[in-house]
Amino acid sequence: MDRFQKRGKLGCMSEPLIRRSNREQMLWRAVDVEQLIGEDHPARAIWERAGRLDLDGFYEGIECSEEEGGRPAYDPRLLISLWI
Repeated sequence: MDRFQKRGKLGCMSEPLIRRSNREQMLWRAVDVEQLIGEDHPARAIWERAGRLDLDGFYEGIECSEEEGGRPAYDPRLLISLWI
């Protein structure tokens, strides 16, 4: 069993629905988000550090999945990065 998969209420194995951040997403005004901050900006270090944290506990708490439905959760990595 994958570390993020779990048996849902319907008894099937499923992965949680997660709304991941798209760091290459273009805004309405056609701005490349990656270009908004410099290569040496502290926000990049925070993002990288958050990616190395063990966030399994946060992912395990996500109850929505493709099989069971529900609104996708925000990616815990994004939320932790904002909190830091």
